[in-house]
Amino acid sequence: MRKQTLGIGLIAVALLMAISCETPRILGQDADSRDPFIGTWKLNLAKSSSVGPDGSLVHPTRPATRIVAVEGDGYRMTTFDDANPTAARSYFFRSDGKEYPDPHGPGRGEVANHWRPTPYVMMRLVKTNGKPTEWVTYAVSADGNVLITTEWEPATPEKHMIQFYERQK
Repeated sequence: MRKQTLGIGLIAVALLMAISCETPRILGQDADSRDPFIGTWKLNLAKSSSVGPDGSLVHPTRPATRIVAVEGDGYRMTTFDDANPTAARSYFFRSDGKEYPDPHGPGRGEVANHWRPTPYVMMRLVKTNGKPTEWVTYAVSADGNVLITTEWEPATPEKHMIQFYERQK
């Protein structure tokens, strides 16, 4: 029994070491160009939806682009309507759980905290004047070609928005 437990323990340690060498950096570590979030993502209008005022699903009507790039030891996330890219929203953050200003643009009293529970999942909490006003989950598919964001407000979580993005090559 003791030899079997030791063998299983050694295998587990070896697997953890191999995984840590091959996965992108996550929580509280420097940004890395191997990160699955890095890239340009185009919104798929047909697969995206939000809950309308009457509870029905509503699809977005305007194409949009999201760009996640390494900037220094963090990230820059830029989002824009394809019809008006000069009106882009862009902000810097690190996935260290600390507050970073202006996720929806300056002058709104907002800060955002980001966490990375896994290399393929990121969580964002936006607070306005200290009060939680938005949660977002970002999840990248295992093949790295799809980014799905799910967004909701704490006061009305049933009225969520799901955005389906496809990686641009």
